[in-house]
Amino acid sequence: MPQHQSPPVGLLPRPDDHRAHAAAGPERTPYDLPTIAAQCARIAHADLESLDFAAELAWVSDAAAAAAARGIPIEEILQAVHEAVCAALATPAPATVTGPTTPMRYLARTSTTVRALDLLTSTISSAYVLQLRALTHSSPEETLAAALLAGTASSTQARQCGIEAADEYHVLALTIPSRRDSPRPPVNRRPGRSGALRRMQAELAGRYPGRALAVLSDDGGTLLIPVDGPPAEAVISQLSRVAGAPITAASVTAATAEIPEAAERAHTTLDVVQRLGLPSGIHHFTDLALEYQLTRPGPGREHLGRLLAPLDDHPELLTTLRCHLASDLSRSCTARRLHVHANTVDYRLKRIAQLTGLDLTRADGVWLLRSAFVAHSYARGGRVGA
Repeated sequence: MPQHQSPPVGLLPRPDDHRAHAAAGPERTPYDLPTIAAQCARIAHADLESLDFAAELAWVSDAAAAAAARGIPIEEILQAVHEAVCAALATPAPATVTGPTTPMRYLARTSTTVRALDLLTSTISSAYVLQLRALTHSSPEETLAAALLAGTASSTQARQCGIEAADEYHVLALTIPSRRDSPRPPVNRRPGRSGALRRMQAELAGRYPGRALAVLSDDGGTLLIPVDGPPAEAVISQLSRVAGAPITAASVTAATAEIPEAAERAHTTLDVVQRLGLPSGIHHFTDLALEYQLTRPGPGREHLGRLLAPLDDHPELLTTLRCHLASDLSRSCTARRLHVHANTVDYRLKRIAQLTGLDLTRADGVWLLRSAFVAHSYARGGRVGA
């Protein structure tokens, strides 16, 4: 956490002296972080009976909202305020306090400062969360989900959203069929407001309030479900129903602090699911760990990708291979999905074996062809055989 140097407490203008702040110019706004921290320290350090608390807290609230609008993380604000207040507590008491400093006086002053710090923390957190909601037009669930995905959520922010954050979540990357082919929806994309999207958000808010946190767009998004919360399969089923389209998801389980990394892993796994043409529903990272590893660049992926190079001039064979792997090696299912005769499927599979030297009727051939297909699709930079 960066250390913030605050101006000396006694040299700061009071919050109602806005013109003094404005004169500082655009490079030092009234609500920069050192000023916020030092003003809070002044409030906590002052003779409380002499303060106009309504005016003081109004300034703090405005400052926190401005910081939220500028994208300053709430943890950074609270840390700076805490450090400034602690530093102020270590300084001599204000001149207005008469009499020698005794242990009882020091304890009373410390108790007052702690109460003031609690009030300042609550004021900052409330104003910060309210400003985030106003900026994004987000529900409390969306606000907390976005913070968890960004790795900036705190227990204070969760309480301000009225939600108790869990220790562990199922992190699901979602994609929803649409006219736009989006193989990997952004982890934290600003949501649109289509009818299907509004229905999904209403379903989550009505059926799973505070228990299914999501950042969604028309194409998909990211869903966070506590491990001890509703079954992920049931949530995805309900969302598919209200969206009017089958949702495909990839799931990774992670501790709260690991959600940003887990979301990236989930979306990469979802990309693999789509490249392989797997059916809608939930696909777990633990079942696709090998395929996920093949997305990582390296000599192994390059070698596997070259195994399918002989098929580059035969797109119908790549399409057949993709469909056959996605159909769990069922020739009849492959034929139905491709709208061809089963004998045509047999012929194409034989051609694949002839050109690559890998036989789908053998276990080692299936393993290598599946791995090679994933590696080959990344080598080409796009989904193969779609």
